[in-house]
Amino acid sequence: MSVSDHDLIRNAIAHWPLAVDQADPRLLTEAFTPDALAHYPPPVGTLNGIDGLKGLMQTRLHGVTTYHCLGTQVIQLQSPVTATARTYCIGIHFYPQEPGREPRRIYGFYDDSLVKSDEGWRIAERRVVEHLPTNAF
Repeated sequence: MSVSDHDLIRNAIAHWPLAVDQADPRLLTEAFTPDALAHYPPPVGTLNGIDGLKGLMQTRLHGVTTYHCLGTQVIQLQSPVTATARTYCIGIHFYPQEPGREPRRIYGFYDDSLVKSDEGWRIAERRVVEHLPTNAF
């Protein structure tokens, strides 16, 4: 059975929600290149490499339970080894250590630039866009 580049790209993108929702930073290497850039809205800003993403998980997301759901997606192969993708996402952050705090809901999308190497497809750069205000619903 053969697997298309589109399927492999989808799998790479899917590893971020798995890593963060399961609090398993080892899964980041299945999603990102070691030197990937991830651009988040303020106050997070730009994270450098897998170490920057691990830092996000260990600091801003420490004690936070998250749930991410990926949705509508468009993947465009730019060459045999480069691609771009836009993936809609809903993220919900729960704060179990802060009773009474409302969950934060994030409605947005990821704009990813991906590269293919011997390890497979990985995200080289990600821009996170919050499409709707957190209080939209």
